[in-house]
Amino acid sequence: SYRTVWAGRITGTAARLRFTHGSPAGALIVSIDGGAESTCTNTGDTYTLFTGLAQAERVVIVSIPQAYGSSGYWTKAFTDALQVDGAPPSVYVYPYIIDSMETDTNTVAASSYIAAPAANFRPTTMVISRGTPHGNNSPSVRFRTSATAASVFTVGRYVYVSVDGAAATRYDTTTVSGRMRALDLTLSGDHIYNIWVASIGGSWGQAFSVGLNAASVALPSKARMFQIGDSTTAADTPSSGGKTLTSTGESDVFGVAAALGYAGSNNAVSGKTLSGLNTDIAACLATLPTPLSTDVCILAMGRNDAGAGAMDPTKQTHCTNIVNAILAKGFQRVICRGVLPEGAQTWSAFNGSVASLVTGLADARVKFCDTSAWSGIQTIDGTHPDDVGYVTIRGYATSAYP
Repeated sequence: SYRTVWAGRITGTAARLRFTHGSPAGALIVSIDGGAESTCTNTGDTYTLFTGLAQAERVVIVSIPQAYGSSGYWTKAFTDALQVDGAPPSVYVYPYIIDSMETDTNTVAASSYIAAPAANFRPTTMVISRGTPHGNNSPSVRFRTSATAASVFTVGRYVYVSVDGAAATRYDTTTVSGRMRALDLTLSGDHIYNIWVASIGGSWGQAFSVGLNAASVALPSKARMFQIGDSTTAADTPSSGGKTLTSTGESDVFGVAAALGYAGSNNAVSGKTLSGLNTDIAACLATLPTPLSTDVCILAMGRNDAGAGAMDPTKQTHCTNIVNAILAKGFQRVICRGVLPEGAQTWSAFNGSVASLVTGLADARVKFCDTSAWSGIQTIDGTHPDDVGYVTIRGYATSAYP
């Protein structure tokens, strides 16, 4: 509903942007240095971003508000679309952009793709957020660089940054209602970065990119970790139809991926059962890029089936179908993870039947991960992990994944 028109750095005392779709009042809003949006005043097709300020560099993000969200385009070209006053005036847009579409071939991303823009105008660089029936919940990228400065542009509130596979630092952009923010980062030295955004409820796409002041360099290897599951993988709670955050909404897969040399991806729908995923698996996999030979898929399903005990023949068939579909997609490594313990409940009957199914497949590409000893996972409601719980899961998974 909110469309970002332009984001970058402007040095000067005043700036204006020419924009036309009938040139209505209130058609553009602007945020300066991460502050709250304000409505741009306009004279005809010229909208004032800021004026009467001291000469300085400012981060400027221009958006179209919800009332004009379906009109997010220019109807004619301008030779002087952005006008800046100053002594001297300058405009800086990061020369190196990394996004979840892998337009930079040195990087690797693990986000779902949109095959074509949606009817209501959505740039193809946005990824699917909780699509129907399955979509990527959080955009993420992995890259190597010696840059000294970066900005993360995102509509997600919480941004996570892991350096060389270490525990991630969480940043709060304070954004709300899907409005884009820029998070400035100071970098130092030659490092590998994993950057991702917490799961956000809603059907709108998540705009996400990282701007660098120096080019990326090739990673030692490219690899992606895709986790398919239910609300625990989605990092949300079903209390509001799967649209609210569990604490800050970080799924365990991203930290595990960073530690093990992957870019992470969580592809999940709250309340999903084996029967439901059996129906949806083709659509779920269709949102994923073609697997690399180094990619791995984690199947973290079963919590919504485990209460009935061991898998019956129908559930075994559904689980087998799902694993075979993942293999047919091209994954050379599939890990079937057991249902996570909840206190003393380890779901031994259900997890035992999953282990037996994997053994019966007799396929070297498919492994079972026993979670029965993963104790002490803190939750918000007895089932869904909180921030501390996800850190605990990451600790177990990083050393346990076969």
